[in-house]
Amino acid sequence: MLKKFLFFISGLISIVVIACVGIYLWLVVYCPGDAIRQENIQKTLAMESPVYCRDGITKIGVFFQDAHRQYVPFEKLPGKFFTMLQIYNLLLQSLNH
Repeated sequence: MLKKFLFFISGLISIVVIACVGIYLWLVVYCPGDAIRQENIQKTLAMESPVYCRDGITKIGVFFQDAHRQYVPFEKLPGKFFTMLQIYNLLLQSLNH
């Protein structure tokens, strides 16, 4: 009796896991929706972020008012940037040992 119950529960858990993986693949990989399109990401990055008081009405200021973020493709990143990251990583490793 206990074996049948455990077998049933493990089968049910397996079906739920497979269903969750399928739903994830469908929603994230195959049909991600408009929110993940590059144009929408670039619009979001370029937006200003207002800061309000605790009351939620009075505006204190704006993040990124003068300096806006923008998307930079991987191909446009300079090679010196990666060299700097490697040097920084080596320095961190040498400090940790």
